Amino acid sequence: MKNILRVLIAIVCVVTCAGPLCAAEPTMSDFTAYPPFLVVAPKPNVLILMDNSGSMFDFAYNFNGAGVSKGFDPAIEYYGYFLTDMWYESLGNLFVEAAPKSSRAKAANEWDGNFLNWLTMRKIEVARKVLVGGKALSRSLSGDPHDLLAEKPDVSERGYMKEVDNAELYTPYAGTRCFEFNFGSSGTSEFAVGNGAGQCPIACTDVHNVKVHLNHEPTGVIQAEGDKVRFGLAFFNENEGARIVKEMTDDIVSSMVTAIEGDRPETHSPLAEGLWTSVGYFAQSDVTGDTGPRYSKPNAESYRVGTDADPYNYGTGGTPDYVWCAKSFILAVTAGASTMDSMLPAYIEGYDPPYTDGSAQIPPWAGDAAENYFWYDGNRGSHFLDDVALWSRVDVPGQKYRDLRPDLEGDQYITSYFVHAAFGDVCPDTRRLLKQAARNGGFEDRNGNFVPDLEVEYDRDGDGNPDTYFEAPDGQRLAESLSAAIIDILRRTSSGTAVSILSTSAHGEGSLFQAYFKPEELSFMAGQSARTDWLGFLQGLWVDDRGNLREDNGDFKLVYEEDDIIRFY
Repeated sequence: MKNILRVLIAIVCVVTCAGPLCAAEPTMSDFTAYPPFLVVAPKPNVLILMDNSGSMFDFAYNFNGAGVSKGFDPAIEYYGYFLTDMWYESLGNLFVEAAPKSSRAKAANEWDGNFLNWLTMRKIEVARKVLVGGKALSRSLSGDPHDLLAEKPDVSERGYMKEVDNAELYTPYAGTRCFEFNFGSSGTSEFAVGNGAGQCPIACTDVHNVKVHLNHEPTGVIQAEGDKVRFGLAFFNENEGARIVKEMTDDIVSSMVTAIEGDRPETHSPLAEGLWTSVGYFAQSDVTGDTGPRYSKPNAESYRVGTDADPYNYGTGGTPDYVWCAKSFILAVTAGASTMDSMLPAYIEGYDPPYTDGSAQIPPWAGDAAENYFWYDGNRGSHFLDDVALWSRVDVPGQKYRDLRPDLEGDQYITSYFVHAAFGDVCPDTRRLLKQAARNGGFEDRNGNFVPDLEVEYDRDGDGNPDTYFEAPDGQRLAESLSAAIIDILRRTSSGTAVSILSTSAHGEGSLFQAYFKPEELSFMAGQSARTDWLGFLQGLWVDDRGNLREDNGDFKLVYEEDDIIRFY
């Protein structure tokens, strides 16, 4: 009995230390309210499928291909490596903070931080900033090694010229100025400034590196939310499937940050095939071939299969611990459209056609090529993303949720989230495709037919967007979208519990009562559904005279020879 009391006291101490006195910098999810004794256990598995296609090198703001990008608006706050409320000074190879804008006017040799974000940021830099704080020069060397670096793109079509009027308001230069960026093989992004007032193109000199001094380690959503979920990371392969670059473990920071910082965007964007590979990883499928999920690839270009690679193995130190009740999610962050994306098994293509537009590669609603290029001209775009999302969540003929792992207890299925990192550059059909995939991959069945036929099943707040679809027109919204997705994931995985012990003394026999709650319970009867939020249960256990917990055999009496002792592992 004393042992149990000590455990309860320890739990109280831990909960107390989790309060503001011990808290790190707060994040959005810290302000989400749950019942006071809510716990999240086990941590959910969240595999981030991150777009590393060449389009991630496009300018984040006012992208105009290989033409001249214009349109800076000082009334808009542009997200990026630079502080928007700060004046900067360029040392040529490095930008350093000069003074807050609120403290004084701009000096003649200074730059506006908000303008620098508009000028220099590409989609990949914004994504890195949101996820891990940006691409740092180093995160471990002594001194101040944390300067942020922007990476130069591969070709001019990603954007290489920008132009602004009244440059003296934002830069050390006057009049209309042209800024020309480098491109080519890997290296730090840099730009040259027109050597006189005039429109692009014009001869440019005065070269500046896109490198920002930072005296602290940059962090993003991954570091902020890493104690709440188990993260994994996947990137697209060049033109088929994806590769798991960081397996599902609790140690999130070093390998995941390194992968996000280091992977250069240069692939196509096989969205459906990438999702299919990710599903195969959770299923631990060893199937290879032209239709995946491993696509005849070695481990480094697909995923490993085995005990030490299994996402449901929560064990450490070589001791397996399979947690069959862990929930699993795929969080796709993409800016591009589906390309080189047509190689899926026949049973996936057109899975339950009323919700997946049939087995044809191009859906009947596909728009014209001018706005939706990816369907046409050898780009091999497909709508099969919504097929994979539905198949990995439900078994429609079986009228149940999918079971990807028959070797484990329960049903292991996938909930898919899609964050559309559009940054204002949206193909209409891409939006529709991602919304349909989010509907199919995230709905919560309420009428027992396991298809998303009721709006309330996939759009709980009635805003017209599926609950697992988020659109980010800029970097700030991307950060908010990722945090919102994590909060919703925690909602789907949370449960609550509280314990009370009844005994007439500090020694001897007694009873333990545990109240526990589920955040949501759906029940079906005669074709009708009922939803109950925070459904409560009460469970009773015996406590014997040695402090052991025992489960009653049904006779409502403590019988040592019949009531089994409960052990925790």
